[in-house]
Amino acid sequence: LGNSKQELADVSAKLASEQQQFENSLGNSKQELADASAKLASEQQQFEKELGNSKQELADVSAKLASEQQQYKQLEQSLAESKSKLANISEQLANEQQQSQELQQSLEAAKHDLTTVSDQFNSEQQKRQQCEQELEGSKQELATVIEKINSGQQQCQQLQQDLEKSKQDLASFSNQLHGEQQQCKKLESSLENARKKMSELSQQFEKSKSNKFQPEKAYSIKSINNGKFLDIPKGSLKHNTPIGQDDWNGGKNQQWYLQPLGGEDSEYYHIFSIKTKKCLGISVSDDKDTVLNQYQCYGTDNQKWKLIPISENNFAIQCKQNGLMLEVSKKTTKIIQQESNNTDTQHWELAEL
Repeated sequence: LGNSKQELADVSAKLASEQQQFENSLGNSKQELADASAKLASEQQQFEKELGNSKQELADVSAKLASEQQQYKQLEQSLAESKSKLANISEQLANEQQQSQELQQSLEAAKHDLTTVSDQFNSEQQKRQQCEQELEGSKQELATVIEKINSGQQQCQQLQQDLEKSKQDLASFSNQLHGEQQQCKKLESSLENARKKMSELSQQFEKSKSNKFQPEKAYSIKSINNGKFLDIPKGSLKHNTPIGQDDWNGGKNQQWYLQPLGGEDSEYYHIFSIKTKKCLGISVSDDKDTVLNQYQCYGTDNQKWKLIPISENNFAIQCKQNGLMLEVSKKTTKIIQQESNNTDTQHWELAEL
């Protein structure tokens, strides 16, 4: 019994010791769990913050994408309008070529008619000569009859009737010949008008073929004054961005398309950037010193430009709205508009790229 009590005491002590160790382990586990919970809460807070930033970035990207899609739609609309204008110009050229062919056919027909009339005129002249010869013979016969008038009054009257009929035939022939001469003059006038029309159409056709600038080609525009090129600063897509000038770097913000216009604007071009697809233009004001900028192509006169040749590849660039010339400002080096002064500040070299 004493041994049993001692064993029981040892077991109780061992159990108390193990219970103490368990409580210590449980306390450590609770501390680790608390630390883990705190760390998890911190990581969750950081994750929520990063998730919020990601959502904000996604919203910014979506807004930027929507803006770019809107600009792309506007560019597609401008391109469709340009294609429509080009199709109209092609159709006008085809119509003019067809009119030229029709006029040429009319000219050939007029030539044929003129040849026919000429042949008829020659034939009528021969008939007239025959009539004159017959009339001369009639006169000779009349003289013979007069000599033989004593042979019978009835024969003389018959000869007088024949002579009167010959005179009537001659008068009728003269009237017919006069009418044919009038018709011949009308045909000659129609032929001359057809020749003039063909000459005008030919000149227009040659002028359309000699168009120096092609809409599908890219060009650079360099100032003769300082050797710098027209440039959209940093390729900005914003409306009303002032056009600058810089040394050549080959970027698309220094490359331009020249779109020829038709109809009453056949001497003018739209000049628009390959980078931004926006047209060069000035404000609607007619004031001098107005700065050149870019804007959506609207087809208004302040975006239409005439290229006036100075030499082989050098041009003065004139705005249709007010007749003023593009010029490099001597004070600010900005691109402005001024009255023509025929100096290097208003001369530009256009080169195909």
